[in-house]
Amino acid sequence: MEPLNAHTRYARVVIPDFLYIYCFPNSSHSLLAAVAREDYEDRHRRQAQGITKAKAAGAYRGRPEDTDRNAGIAGMPRSGM
Repeated sequence: MEPLNAHTRYARVVIPDFLYIYCFPNSSHSLLAAVAREDYEDRHRRQAQGITKAKAAGAYRGRPEDTDRNAGIAGMPRSGM
């Protein structure tokens, strides 16, 4: 994050995909953090509801095991990695 510019009273936050958000210092950061956290919790809650509903219908089998990846990981200590 770049330092606060006294002339514009904005702080520039660089997002990983190189988008820029200009926001007021302090209050907007906490507002954005609260909105992001609420969204995260809402998606987690809805996913859990969907999994529960699918299990009740017998449609949920979980994530299939990736045997090739697991064998590669198990072989790493033997190969010196």
